[in-house]
Amino acid sequence: MVEKNLFETNPKDYGTFKIYKEFYPSAKYINKYYLYNFLEDYKGDYWMQINSKDLAMKSIAVIEKQNDGKYKMNMIPFKPLPPNDFYAIYPESNGITWLGGDDGLYRFDGNVKFHYNQVFNALIRRVKLENDSILFGGTYFKNCSIDSGSQKISLIQPDSLKPILSYQYNSVSFEFAAASYYDENSNRFKYFLEGFDKNWSEWSKESKKEYTNLPAGKYKFHVKAKNIFDFESTISIFEFEISPPWYQSILAYIGYVLGFGLILYMSIKYSNKRLIKAKIRLEEQIIDRTREIISQKREIEKEKEKSDKLLLNILPFKIAQELKMFGSAKAQYYEKVTVMFADFTGFTGIAERLSPEDLISELDRCFVYFDEVCVRHNLEKIKTVGDSYMCAGGLPMANNSNPIDIVLAAIEIQDFMRKIQSDKSSISEIIWELRIGINTGEVIAGVVGKKKFAYDIWGDAVNVASRMESAGEPNMINISGETLKYVEEFFESTYRGKIAAKNKGEIDMYFIDRLKPEFSSNAAGTFPNQLFYEKYQVIADEKRA
Repeated sequence: MVEKNLFETNPKDYGTFKIYKEFYPSAKYINKYYLYNFLEDYKGDYWMQINSKDLAMKSIAVIEKQNDGKYKMNMIPFKPLPPNDFYAIYPESNGITWLGGDDGLYRFDGNVKFHYNQVFNALIRRVKLENDSILFGGTYFKNCSIDSGSQKISLIQPDSLKPILSYQYNSVSFEFAAASYYDENSNRFKYFLEGFDKNWSEWSKESKKEYTNLPAGKYKFHVKAKNIFDFESTISIFEFEISPPWYQSILAYIGYVLGFGLILYMSIKYSNKRLIKAKIRLEEQIIDRTREIISQKREIEKEKEKSDKLLLNILPFKIAQELKMFGSAKAQYYEKVTVMFADFTGFTGIAERLSPEDLISELDRCFVYFDEVCVRHNLEKIKTVGDSYMCAGGLPMANNSNPIDIVLAAIEIQDFMRKIQSDKSSISEIIWELRIGINTGEVIAGVVGKKKFAYDIWGDAVNVASRMESAGEPNMINISGETLKYVEEFFESTYRGKIAAKNKGEIDMYFIDRLKPEFSSNAAGTFPNQLFYEKYQVIADEKRA
């Protein structure tokens, strides 16, 4: 087939080609698909394999001749086929067509009539509250007649079964299904909570949806389904209402107004009383008050000047308050602090290949995310030097959970870097890889400088953490044996051997692989579950000796 013409050849004519059929391309398919194995059957229909140009879709299609002489492409009957390459198509005169592909031989019987566009229903099978109470079990009943007292099943929710929920039950979950049973696993769903969602969800195979902490109001949950043949179901609807909390009731608002009025009345009465007394003393106090105001103004200006200087520095709140009150901050000793160093591998080479603007932009993107992670895990950012990032847990407020906090932060940071690497790999950009080193031990923390303050930490624990980073590998988290003893209950690790450290001898090194499965809420082992947080809280609440 060339452009809009289909050619045929006859061996007796020495392989010459002549036009057999003329087609006019459809804008729906032109420049979007590849066609293979083009073959005509006994009815004058044309069979072929059709592949999208990105190979995301592979299917069999038949171009069927219509009564008006036009042709229409039909792929619907072949939706259940796996996305294979088919190398042979053989239509027989009895309506049977044989398809040979990667997975074997398929037989298609064109004589069997199947209503692909048959109407089917989306069904809400269960509605539950947060405490697992079942609000709706999937079936409505309505009386057929008053005399018989009999009932029949209905898909439409009657007004009498539209629940009004107390505000304490404002978390609702829905389970739904589709009454289309040809390859049920391929059914997809779309839902929309009227009164809460702005738009319909995307199509998904997920058959559950949970809404938590819904505000008071009236809601309609809509759900529809699409089967393997891409036909949509009817929409199923469940209506419910959540009552407002007591403090938003009409009686509560009346009480608020009355209470405010009473307070306002008493305030005015008390103020008038004070004004009468103050008027008598006003002339005597005016000079003293003026002097006091001038003095206060001077003190405020001094404090503002000092605060402006403090704003030029990034300091922990406790240290900043100490500087503000006393003009200096004492060095502090911490017995248990966990230090993390993060450094980009091959940064010099990356810097040579990027413009200064792009380099700074990428560094800023990473460091801003690292800062957010530190805030989430109660860590203190110490400093950045070039492409190196340093933070610590357990200061300026000492805590018992800082080794776990640091390792969780490191896992989150490496997970973020893997996503960046995936994005850059897909568009062939330079890949940034990060080494992370962690150690736990004693440190001294303090502020240095006079005009430009800087908060820093010192000690063997800092040096060992730096050694852990330099001895690590790209995309990995390298921790010392000292840190492992605090976190091994929660994380899987791999022993790496020993490394020499100044004044410390040889130190054991371990790679942190992931959260242990019993403490992880996802398969990758990057997010903690409820059991983790329960044990974590016990450790965090322990008083250090």
